[in-house]
Amino acid sequence: MQVDVQLNNLPNSPGVTRDLRARVGRAFARFRTSLNSVSLRIEDINGPRGGNDKECRIVCKLAGGASIVQRRVRLSSRAAVISCIKAAERSLQRRVRRELGRRTAVIS
Repeated sequence: MQVDVQLNNLPNSPGVTRDLRARVGRAFARFRTSLNSVSLRIEDINGPRGGNDKECRIVCKLAGGASIVQRRVRLSSRAAVISCIKAAERSLQRRVRRELGRRTAVIS
C-alpha cells in the first residue's frame, strides 16, 4: 500500500510527514489487501486569519478501482487528521464487509 502525504500552507518537516505516514499505515494496515494507495492532504484554508480552517482530505484507492474520499475541517490539523482517518476506516470497513458478503453469496 502506497501512502502519499501532502501539507499545504502548513509548516512541514520530514518528521511530520514520516509520522503522518506511520499513522496512516497503522490505521489502514488491516485493509492492505483491499487498498492500492492512500493519499492524505492537510491544508490551512484561511492561512493566518484563523478559524476552523484546517482541512484534512483522505483518498483511498481500492484494489477494484473504486475510491473512498473523506474530508474533515477542524480547528487544529491534528483533530482534522484523527477525525478523517476514523471516518475513512469506517467507510472502508463497510465496503470490505459488503464485498465479502457478495463473494460468499456467489460461492454459496
